[in-house]
Amino acid sequence: MKNFTSLLAVLLSVFGIAMHAVVCFYLADGDIGLFNVVLFLAASVPYAVAWFIARRWPAWSLGALAIVVVSLFFNGITIYGTFFAPTSSTEALTLLVAPLVNLVLMPPLGVVFGWFGKRFLFRAA
Repeated sequence: MKNFTSLLAVLLSVFGIAMHAVVCFYLADGDIGLFNVVLFLAASVPYAVAWFIARRWPAWSLGALAIVVVSLFFNGITIYGTFFAPTSSTEALTLLVAPLVNLVLMPPLGVVFGWFGKRFLFRAA
């Protein structure tokens, strides 16, 4: 099961990074500048961390998977609300807040789920 959760975390991390590449470089209006690059890098950090955890420490892959799934859910809601169904003119500001929330909330969540997986699920492995 460790290998499956590691592989799933890595694949979903690649999907998350690709999703942010599309948002920052394809859907962006105007020329691509430093702001787009910084936004892409900030939004990709949780996925890169999850990828690193899943590849380096497979016993903690449940934590990496939790980071990726919650980040994808949160970022999916943000992208849907910003590009497809905006409710106000300030909806685009969520693109700035979402990476910050991911950077603050995802590491503790990953540690809790990783500890749980290592302690209870992957004990024999």
